[in-house]
Amino acid sequence: MNVPEDAVHNLKILLGSSFWEKPRKGGAVAEIVPQGDASANSQTLRFSLGVNEPQNLTVDPGEYTVRLFLPNGDILAESVSVSGASGQTEVDFQLPVARSAQHAADTLFGVAQRLPTMERAEALSSFSEQIEKTISERRSPGPDDAAPPLSDAKLESEVVRLRQAAMDVRATASSIDRISSQHALSRLAGRRWTTGGTPAPGGPPLHLPGGTDRYQPREFDLAMNWIGSSDPEATDLDMVAIDERCARLVTSDQLCAPGFITGERRCYASVVDPTGTAHVAVLPQGWRCASADAIGSMADASILMTVSFDTVMRSESAASERARWRCSPVVDDLEASTYLGFLYNGQAQVADMLLRQAEYYLFEKKQNPIAAAAGAFGLLTYAREDNERERPDWRQWIENLYQIAPRLPDGAIAMAQMYWRYGSHDPSGDDEVDVELLRDYALEAVKRGLPYLSIGITLLSDILLVLNRDDIDSQRLGDRVDATTQAYERVRKINRLVVPGEFFTVLRFEAKSDA
Repeated sequence: MNVPEDAVHNLKILLGSSFWEKPRKGGAVAEIVPQGDASANSQTLRFSLGVNEPQNLTVDPGEYTVRLFLPNGDILAESVSVSGASGQTEVDFQLPVARSAQHAADTLFGVAQRLPTMERAEALSSFSEQIEKTISERRSPGPDDAAPPLSDAKLESEVVRLRQAAMDVRATASSIDRISSQHALSRLAGRRWTTGGTPAPGGPPLHLPGGTDRYQPREFDLAMNWIGSSDPEATDLDMVAIDERCARLVTSDQLCAPGFITGERRCYASVVDPTGTAHVAVLPQGWRCASADAIGSMADASILMTVSFDTVMRSESAASERARWRCSPVVDDLEASTYLGFLYNGQAQVADMLLRQAEYYLFEKKQNPIAAAAGAFGLLTYAREDNERERPDWRQWIENLYQIAPRLPDGAIAMAQMYWRYGSHDPSGDDEVDVELLRDYALEAVKRGLPYLSIGITLLSDILLVLNRDDIDSQRLGDRVDATTQAYERVRKINRLVVPGEFFTVLRFEAKSDA
């Protein structure tokens, strides 16, 4: 913002939380938007804001709107007036209260939902009754009225919506109570296991606690064909109960070898939740922080099991439970998780602020190829002109990622996506996409195995679909065309098992109805 050198008009922005004792970098992106007369001299300012890490700024006097974007999709906002007098204007945001201190970060990132309660249902019912009373009073003629006034159609419509919402919240809260309890948690079990990286047939079937007899064998075959042969030994995961609706599955020995985040080795978790649903999740052990203040340091990876619900406004007669158990691989890296939250919530422009701060560490230091792939997926949401203007080396970053981690599927997916969207960037100006080169990148991505990041499976499926349709339209034949068709069918089928919205890939297997 344009401020005279002698200006003393200070603005302090804070995102506070009682759950963290020390300041933590990352967690939100703040935006200061000038209003009224202030907009004539000032521009919108956007910056990363840590938790319990206040930012002090100098701005022109005037009116401002301060917005805070959280990675779970929430937006907090306040209007503030900064006077010309000396002193400091403070804007103090507080993170919403979580179910527990251990749950605060998970709620911030969006990997844990705020659950509906019976208290909420009763509040909605009470509000609808108040509106009904208002409508009734408006319909009753007063002593001097010749006829009752017309009813308010908008109010009546609001009553209908509130009744439906109260019913829905009550039904969902009941479903949550049915599937979660301390006794239910005793049925939660998980194991950690590893593979050699490149898919290969054979090996133990996913090390699932209790075996695979209760599930459709063809679904496990799909998973094993892409995951590959697992090592014969598995480690039981320890459960740390947070409450009856939330637990964390952990190991005392984190796997630290760098191969686990480059695709040379792979680490997975197999979990059976209290309802009998099975989950096979990419477990990113070996994760190294990419943030400037902790570059290269190890971050623990674990599995968060929480009760959640998929949708609202369902029919009361729906047979299936409204609530379910959610399996979420998480890493103790606040900045990376903040970025992933924004990326997966479709807030790429907000995530860009964090990406700008981490570009050097992600793409030059090469400490964490998975985090670099997430950054690449973010870059690929922007127009080519924007990237070339702001980041002249952006293509080289993705090409380097593809080369330096030759077993990482996400790097190959980013390479295929870049070529598909933007062409070859030929100096001659010919950016025409070569179908066979695009095919090479896509088949290489499939060859490298199950993507670490679930967003990569969607991108790869889209690319293979385009190739498959173009092959049909062009009536191409041959081994490479057959390989593309087979790859597309594999990815399309496995995509049905992928849980949408999880940062890291999770496959979900429902027990057979007669089990």
